[in-house]
Amino acid sequence: MSAPRFILSPCTPEDVPAMVATYLSAFEHDYFASYCLPTSTITPEEKLHWLNARFLKLFSSPEVRSFKITDANNGNRQAAFSRWTFPYVFSEEEKRVREEDKKERERRKKEDGIDVKWPVGANLEVCDLKFGPMDSCRESSINAEETYVCGLLAVHQDYWRQGLGGMLLNQVIAMADAEGRRIWIEATPAGRPLYAKLGFKEVNLIEVDLSRWGGKEPGRNWCMVREPQKKI
Repeated sequence: MSAPRFILSPCTPEDVPAMVATYLSAFEHDYFASYCLPTSTITPEEKLHWLNARFLKLFSSPEVRSFKITDANNGNRQAAFSRWTFPYVFSEEEKRVREEDKKERERRKKEDGIDVKWPVGANLEVCDLKFGPMDSCRESSINAEETYVCGLLAVHQDYWRQGLGGMLLNQVIAMADAEGRRIWIEATPAGRPLYAKLGFKEVNLIEVDLSRWGGKEPGRNWCMVREPQKKI
């Protein structure tokens, strides 16, 4: 039997540059994202700096796990990755630190007009209109300490339609089913059909009127949940 071409394994901090490249390719033509992070106001250098810092920082979060798929036939080039928040019970100290970080972010946003969560030049209003309702829906729909949450799934354009998104999802689906846990995911129009095929159900549609910023149609993302399924 020949060795598999695509290899799934955990990401490490050394993978961050490849993760950034995969992300930029995967979302290059995403309509909604183009209004949150407009290229007209965010320089390429700023976006690269922001993504590298953001991805690297997440490796210090105990609940976050990232997985990659590499192409053994192409020098182990990264083809896709996913980022997850695994079920995790925070200590009181961890909660305190995160709450302080949140307050400091809100203070800077109010006083300086800078939101450190986003790169300089981001459309903060569109980001709030998109991610605010998403965060509220997630907080009201699931218990994050008991749920697998897919925060990001990206497949490089060179590897689209080769089953890599399903490969990344099915690994965690198997874990969640075995533990009787739910999975939460936020879907773009491109990802939604795959998630529905794998058993995710829509719980909310986030729709933002982008006409103020030149949009010809609303931006849309879906909040979706997959209930644990027992094998027959």
